[in-house]
Amino acid sequence: MKELGTGPIVETVFLDAEPDAVYALVVDGIGDWWPLPPVSASGVEVDGLAFVDDELVERWADGSAHHWADVVAREPGRSLSLSWNPGGGAVPPTSVVIDLVGVAGGTQVRVTHDGWEPLGEEARLDYAAGWPFVLDRLALAARP
Repeated sequence: MKELGTGPIVETVFLDAEPDAVYALVVDGIGDWWPLPPVSASGVEVDGLAFVDDELVERWADGSAHHWADVVAREPGRSLSLSWNPGGGAVPPTSVVIDLVGVAGGTQVRVTHDGWEPLGEEARLDYAAGWPFVLDRLALAARP
């Protein structure tokens, strides 16, 4: 069972790839591995997910783009920090930090998702269940 409360979610995965390659996969290739439709911010047909400048957007089949997150900071090959708010609206954003650490044979990816206090435990639990699935998809995409 996942930890209750509103503290940060921390999930990790090891990838058999160098940090620069993992960073490129996360930023440039997110639309290839992110688990859309089941984790879509909309109930309509989705055409993809991509970083456009300093924003992560979900593209719908009608050609429109819908905000998911803003890039707060980036260090290629090391980390990506996002103000996370899929769907936008009045819901306060949370913080997602993706850290990449080069280790023997590859990269340790650590996702820290924080800022749950205004949203509460239920919202946190949904993401606590979802991040392992997302990281599994990333791991599959990183396989040689």
